[in-house]
Amino acid sequence: MKRRAADLGVRSVLIMCDDEGALGDPDSRRRAQAVRNHHKWVRAARFLGCHSIRVNAYSKGPDDEQLKLAADGLRRLSEYAAEHKINVIVENHGGLSSNGRWLSNVIQEVNLPNCGTLPDFGNFPPEIDPYDAVKMLMPYAKSVSAKSYDFDEKGDETKIDYCRMMKIVLAAGYKGFVGIE
Repeated sequence: MKRRAADLGVRSVLIMCDDEGALGDPDSRRRAQAVRNHHKWVRAARFLGCHSIRVNAYSKGPDDEQLKLAADGLRRLSEYAAEHKINVIVENHGGLSSNGRWLSNVIQEVNLPNCGTLPDFGNFPPEIDPYDAVKMLMPYAKSVSAKSYDFDEKGDETKIDYCRMMKIVLAAGYKGFVGIE
């Protein structure tokens, strides 16, 4: 007899989506195609019982224009995902999305309850304070990624102060999943 993952206590909570096109593409046709390319992942997430799909907010051009373009693509995808009761969450995954203020402004611009963030503790360039950035992203968080790189002899992560990060997560009132990466 075949057993399903759910029968074994395994639960899928989100699907990480990459390489489906830039949701903030400056070309409106390519942006619309990127939104459509993500539809299959929304449907798959619904089928698997996930709460979210994780997407990227890539774009090109001046920062303020990228904000508008990314918000447009995310809004369209989030409207579709809402019909399936799925969240669309953006990870700080390079480019402007790794700027907590910029990504928070994108989510505010979308202004839909099923569009949020997936703060990743480790995806910040050196010029961005990761603790401040995570604090900015937490009000919109629908999942959290506790990235790790290396551990010392006591078992503590050597690049990220996990106690400090988790205090930020908990202070935001977050009660969802924290993935370990």
